[in-house]
Amino acid sequence: MYSPGMNREKEIWRQGPDEAARKLEAHPESGLTGAEARRRLAEYGPNLVEEAESRPWWRILLAQVANFIAGLLAAASVVSLLLGQEVEAVAIAIALLLNVAIGFFTEWRAERSLEALRHLGMARSRVVRGGKERQVEASELVPGDVLLLSAGDLVPADARVVRAEGLTVDESALTGESISLAKGPDAVEAIAEGETPENMLYRGTVVAGGGARCLVAATGMDTRLGEIAKLAGEASGGGTPLARRLERLGRRLVFLTLAVAAAVAALGFATGKPPFLIFETAVALAVAAIPEGLPVVATIALAQGMWRMASRGAVMTHLEAVETLGSTTVICTDKTGTLTENRMTVRFLSLPDGGEEEPDGKFSDPAVRALRAAVLANAAELGGADEQPRGDPMELALLRAGREAGLDRPELLRSHPEKRREPFSADTKMMATVHRVDGDHRAWVKGAPEAVLAACDLEDPVRAELEKRQDELARRGLRLLGLATKAMEDPGGDIYQNMEFLGFVCLEDPVREGVVADVDMLHDAGLRVVMVTGDHKATARAVAEKLDIIRSGDPDPHLGSELADLDSLTEEQADELRRTPVFARITPERKLDIVDLLQRGGQVVAMTGDGVNDAPALKKADIGVAMGKRGSQAAKQAADVVLTNDDFTAIAWAVEQGRVIFRNIRRFVVFLLSGNAAEVAAVALAMALGWPLPLLPLQILYLNMISDVFPALALGVGRESGDVMNRPPRDPSEPLLARRHWWEMAGYAVLIAAVCLVAFVLAGTTRQAASEAFLTLALARTWHVFNMRGPEEHPLRNSVTKNPLAWGAVALSLALLAAATYTPLAAILDLRPPTGPATLYVPLLSLVPLAVVQLVKSFWGKERNE
Repeated sequence: MYSPGMNREKEIWRQGPDEAARKLEAHPESGLTGAEARRRLAEYGPNLVEEAESRPWWRILLAQVANFIAGLLAAASVVSLLLGQEVEAVAIAIALLLNVAIGFFTEWRAERSLEALRHLGMARSRVVRGGKERQVEASELVPGDVLLLSAGDLVPADARVVRAEGLTVDESALTGESISLAKGPDAVEAIAEGETPENMLYRGTVVAGGGARCLVAATGMDTRLGEIAKLAGEASGGGTPLARRLERLGRRLVFLTLAVAAAVAALGFATGKPPFLIFETAVALAVAAIPEGLPVVATIALAQGMWRMASRGAVMTHLEAVETLGSTTVICTDKTGTLTENRMTVRFLSLPDGGEEEPDGKFSDPAVRALRAAVLANAAELGGADEQPRGDPMELALLRAGREAGLDRPELLRSHPEKRREPFSADTKMMATVHRVDGDHRAWVKGAPEAVLAACDLEDPVRAELEKRQDELARRGLRLLGLATKAMEDPGGDIYQNMEFLGFVCLEDPVREGVVADVDMLHDAGLRVVMVTGDHKATARAVAEKLDIIRSGDPDPHLGSELADLDSLTEEQADELRRTPVFARITPERKLDIVDLLQRGGQVVAMTGDGVNDAPALKKADIGVAMGKRGSQAAKQAADVVLTNDDFTAIAWAVEQGRVIFRNIRRFVVFLLSGNAAEVAAVALAMALGWPLPLLPLQILYLNMISDVFPALALGVGRESGDVMNRPPRDPSEPLLARRHWWEMAGYAVLIAAVCLVAFVLAGTTRQAASEAFLTLALARTWHVFNMRGPEEHPLRNSVTKNPLAWGAVALSLALLAAATYTPLAAILDLRPPTGPATLYVPLLSLVPLAVVQLVKSFWGKERNE
């Protein structure tokens, strides 16, 4: 018995229809019997593509807590509870639960919104069984079934054509080709990589025109679509850059927390402090070293960015994807339907005398004759106002161009009634219709330019000139059809000889509006845009040149066949491939290789696409971007981002927003850690000097609540973009906090801790002094939010001062600080209002760190990197 999974195509498409039927144990006329169909269904299983596994709710929930920072917060809450510090335990637990809840519900909704891959192409199909035509569920098709297809049908399984009439198939979802391909039953000797045999149909493609009788060759996971689904399931991006950065930061904070606790305990014992107070303070400072607001604010910042992008048509499937586009260094983009409209359009007519005329309604007589051939030799229908166009996209484009020139096919047929039709054939590569015109008969012909030229009556110099022009037009990335006509004495006679050549009609899949500007903006932002397409090399190059993707000094486009063994490449060859802006005739396996090659070179790769063939690479890339309208379900299932309006501009905007979000995350992390480090430094230094504690454990936790969460949240959701798109992408290996940020935080911490201890000393290191030290530290941390401006930004007009939420956070923090000082809460926190000179020096001291930092950033901090 024929095995669909074993070299299926090599066995089938190389052989004629009769031998293919024997291989499949099929009967092209009568089909399978009902009993045999049921037996094969039991043997091969239903014709279903396995659904990509979706994460259950408990895995989404587990992902929210399975990180170092969440674990530390949980441990700190438990320790506080064991020490009898219920208020601290509850405060930490609330921070943890808020983070988990936001992350869970945001990702759960995104997960539920995706449709499964298995639903692609599922419908009822026409088959012949037991000698009778019948309708069956597509899931019940089996190898050997006789499948009947007509224009508009979605191909439900891989099938071998045994009979065809004018059959053309749109394979753009599978191969990236934006043109319909002619199919026929004849055996095929060889095909180029990236092409499909002319006698094979594949699941998920669409019959654009004509009809066919086929033999099902493979079903379910043995189809091409099933193989792509397997590749998508095996592909893995290894986590987003932000997730990896936060994980590394969490590990650092683990060791920092343990070191802080140990150092404070040692200082306490060395200075004779009571053991319980030492332990309590060590735990409190360890908690202070871990910014409770970090996971909460990070989640809210990403969620807010996620919702903001959704309003612009970019739906994220998980939170970290919001930031990943901002760290992208290379965007690998499909051509068809992404950079172009996936809609064939007549660009112009090239006439025999060399003239070119665009379809603007002002055609010359020769151009009208040529267009008349394109309209009459046509099997498509534009339909009326309430009808959908039907037929091959290229033929529809010809009808639209004819209508613009006043040549509407239904009206033409009234004066030129059709008497004969020769459907497009894979043998002749032409189609023709014969019409009665003023008592005579005339044939109108369109087809492959080389076939039409060969059948026309032309002198050798004229033929050579037309063939040269055909090559020049093809190199410009245009699709060409030859047009011809012939007077017919006998309407049933031979059409395809001694014809009169009328010209070439030149079509193209137009570039999407605004894409050129978007590509230029991405280049200016330091990103490389790489076209990865299944289209022909000449077409891909022409489109890439229009889009400015190919630039001076770039390597020539590479074909998929040139990427057969990436592991054997020298480093020089690999570097050239990484610099290549265009890859043509690319299969799904090659797309995976290209993404892997770039990632091994240290690049953060975004992959855009809309076809079934894009799904594995979308999943393998650091971030996959699928088209929402034109995109296949396979692409949407694999992607991290779905563009609901198919607008490439949304990608450029999302890159900008991703950079803004990362800048915001970095700023609030610096803000949180530097403020918390100031608390640790103040207490540790006081212990080392043998002084009383300037801050009590509960005061530290309250201070973290009022000075961490609200200002950090304001920084995290800031929208001001500044000049983020005028900088190159970040180094993918750069951590969330680079060495310069740690030094920067140390400087901030020293300044804030210093003014806290100065206030403590000025007040005499008493409990009253402790209150004034607390207030000084709290105020200094409140003003500290304005230190988070970029060094290149103006001190008064910058992304922080323009953020109304920052001012609101400052006002709220001051109100909560006043409540802690002047309400019954003061007794719980052991705080007293400032008196005498403290009412003056406390606010003045708190402004010192702000003044110093602003001076430093204005005069010595002109570096643009944050």
